[in-house]
Amino acid sequence: MYNRDMLSEKEICLRLNRKTADSSQYTYAVMVTDRILTLLIFASFPISLAVLFMRRDSSLLRCILVPALFLLLVSLFREAFSRKRPFETMADVIPLIAKERPGRSMPSRHVFSAAAVAMVVMKVNPAAGMLALLFAAVLAVCRVCAGVHYISDVLAGFAIGIISGFLL
Repeated sequence: MYNRDMLSEKEICLRLNRKTADSSQYTYAVMVTDRILTLLIFASFPISLAVLFMRRDSSLLRCILVPALFLLLVSLFREAFSRKRPFETMADVIPLIAKERPGRSMPSRHVFSAAAVAMVVMKVNPAAGMLALLFAAVLAVCRVCAGVHYISDVLAGFAIGIISGFLL
């Protein structure tokens, strides 16, 4: 049942972006958080692969190939459907993270990759993997606040990353 008082996804994205963009402190916090979490999560990928290699873990090849295959599929989907980003569809949205090419918003490849890497980290260390998943979720919020993704983009990316992890 639809409730007239509920905000649409576009309205939520616009409000989050405006709240963030209207404050230099929030803008800075979102940009720095996005950058730091991206670096932490993606640095953990080669480290996790190295640990799997040293353990002679039989899942090492799957931990390389499955995320790579899913990344390819996500990229092809994005190219084929090329959903416009919030700042492209709403004049009041200010992109806080530079994007060189238009469209290609759904699903969020950034959030997918972070969730997929977190699942690899979880193979090595479940506690660190849960922390990495939390970081991926915070990264998803940053991408919405920055005006470069809709909530459905980041949720889809997160879900696909988790699903890829079940195949490791």
